[in-house]
Amino acid sequence: VVTRFHDGSIFSDFASESMTVSAMGYPSWWLEEVGYFGPKAANGVAVTGALVLGVVTVVALAVGLGFWLGRRTSTVKSKGYAFIK
Repeated sequence: VVTRFHDGSIFSDFASESMTVSAMGYPSWWLEEVGYFGPKAANGVAVTGALVLGVVTVVALAVGLGFWLGRRTSTVKSKGYAFIK
């Protein structure tokens, strides 16, 4: 028993002694034209690096600003350790 579609292949020509097997999917030229594989590696690295650097910078500034505002508006002033019995 042979199925027509199996494991990414198309089987045909069932009447002959040996069947014809062809791969399923789109041709590689079509996938490249529609941008399936994404941007080229050279452009992707520079854009990704700049984006990561920008996000890390914004996060660091936000954490620093939050810490500074928290310390500035804090009403509890610590004066060292308190002895507890």
